[in-house]
Amino acid sequence: YNADVWVAEGVYYGDTMAISAFTMHDGVNVYGGFEGNEPETFDLSQRDLSAHVTALDGGNARRVLNQPGSFTHRTVWDGLTLRNGNYTGSTYGGGAANLKSNSTLSNCVITHNHALAGMADRIITMRSGRVVQIAVNDHPVSVDLLEW
Repeated sequence: YNADVWVAEGVYYGDTMAISAFTMHDGVNVYGGFEGNEPETFDLSQRDLSAHVTALDGGNARRVLNQPGSFTHRTVWDGLTLRNGNYTGSTYGGGAANLKSNSTLSNCVITHNHALAGMADRIITMRSGRVVQIAVNDHPVSVDLLEW
């Protein structure tokens, strides 16, 4: 527990066969916004999130991020773009993320996500999770026109 994963700029599709492209793990913090060659002494506050976009993509076929159960350790996903999520399940769920206890999304961009199920939330489902400094794109343009 208390592990940090630094993710370099780029577009990541995760598990293309699962209901969710990416799965959170208890106590494993994931940080995006890196060029990819930072030294071990690099400080998170030095990241340039707009210059080094780290996008997690659901491929319009699955939820982008899922927390499978309640966590006992603080778990943070920070500096990421969650895009093209699509939740089509029959229970509660968000296209971008499904958050439960002890989880936080911060400094993230949420864009081009949706959910079709009658009980689903469009973007994010939360049960005691936290969302901090999130930019929601209310007027998205086609993903093909975006510069990443």
